[in-house]
This record gives sequence, structure tokens and C-alpha cells, in this order.
Amino acid sequence: MKGALRFEKALAYALYFSGLYAIFKAIKRGSRDARILTYHRVGFGRMVARDSFDRQMVYLSKNYNVISFSEFLKGMKDGPVKKKSVVVTLDDGYTDNYTDAYPILKKHGIPATIFPIAGSIGKDGMLGWSEMKEMEKGGLVTFGAHTLTHPRLSGCSKADAKKEILESKKMLESQLGKIDVFAYPYGGRADFNGETKQIVKGSFSAAVTTIPGLNNPSTDVFELKRIGCSHENSIIVFKVKVSGMLNPFIRLYRKGG
Repeated sequence: MKGALRFEKALAYALYFSGLYAIFKAIKRGSRDARILTYHRVGFGRMVARDSFDRQMVYLSKNYNVISFSEFLKGMKDGPVKKKSVVVTLDDGYTDNYTDAYPILKKHGIPATIFPIAGSIGKDGMLGWSEMKEMEKGGLVTFGAHTLTHPRLSGCSKADAKKEILESKKMLESQLGKIDVFAYPYGGRADFNGETKQIVKGSFSAAVTTIPGLNNPSTDVFELKRIGCSHENSIIVFKVKVSGMLNPFIRLYRKGG
């Protein structure tokens, strides 16, 4: 992980200060490719510091069209997706999503989707039902399923995978509104397979991975790509990442690793 983060940071700075980032951004100005960003923990001593998250949300609100997951899916289905669209997501459902990220999202009017691990709700350091209901009631935050226990689904039997996927949806819907989107645990190409994808297709409208990339109407909505921002505190690296310029390099790095 540390090696990958050092690689991303070094490359992002090189692209930014060489002027290639500015050229790439100008070329992509009219693109309708949509970005889905991934976060985990936000706050003091966390993966992303609170002030860094605030700066990132300010940057997004000024430079992109930050839309809800439902608006993104409607654009993917019926078209067109807004130019420079961004969707914000947070995985696993940590308490700091409520105490630190949510006030910033509210301040800037930014919608987000949280994918909690259903079996961890209410445990130490994780979101509780009251916090989740409050965020959902506020209208900015929606929720998606992320299994019961966060297993690598490609390593599960069909019966276990089905239980993890469908019971998490059932548990969330017992307390919240309709749960229509799913996040594969770990989310890499090897972390889910055709069998688990078919289970997801039967009960959800879309699913997200952690495969780096942008999304357009030709993208499989059950293999939506995301841009990882969980460890990013540098605004320069964040800008280059959100542009999509790093995605092919990150895919090559992962393949080589």
C-alpha cells in the first residue's frame, strides 16, 4: 500500500508541475465521463484529515458537478450524464463519517453515499442506526449495501455469498429506505466473480468496484469504477486524481505489482 501511495504521489506531482495535467484537463473539459470517489475514514489522525476533506469538497464544489448516486444512475440510463460529474462515496461505515465528514458535506451541500458493513453497525468505532437515520433524513446522504462481514466474495461459496449480499440489503432496509446500490468488499478485479455479480444483479440497480477509472454510458453499471481518495491529503495529488489522469498508470502499477 505504501509503495503504491508513494508512486501515485510522485507521479501526480510530476504531471502537475510539468504542465501535462493542465493540458489533459483542457482536453477533457467537455467530457461526460463521470467520477466516483472512494473514501473510508475522515478526521483527526484518520486516513484523510478533516481539513483536507474540507478543502477537497470546496474544490469539487467549485470545479465539478457533484451529484447524488441516483442522479448519476439516471444519467447513465437515460442520458446525458452531466459534464464533469462527481459522486462521493464512503466505504465501511465508520463513526467519523457522521462526526467529521457529514458536517463538511452539509456545509457545502454535497451529496454522498455510504456503504456500511451491515454486521458492524453499532459496534465500537462504527456508525449506529440513529446516526444513519439522521443523515438519511437530512436528504444529502444515502446508503448502499457492503455485505454483512466484508468477505472477499470470490472466495465464498455461492450460498455464503448470497447470504452476505442479500442479508445485508435486508438488514439495512429494515431500518432505512430502499437500498439499491452495492459495493464489492475490497473491490478489485479478483475480489468478485461472475457468480457473485449475478447475485448482485438480481437485487440491486448498480455496483461499485475499486478498479480505478471513469464511467460513461458504455460502462457496465455492475462494475462501476472508482477513484481512491482514502489516503489523500495533498490537494495537488487530489486534483490530478480526480481529473482521471492517474487511472491508467495506477492500473499498470497494480498489474505490475
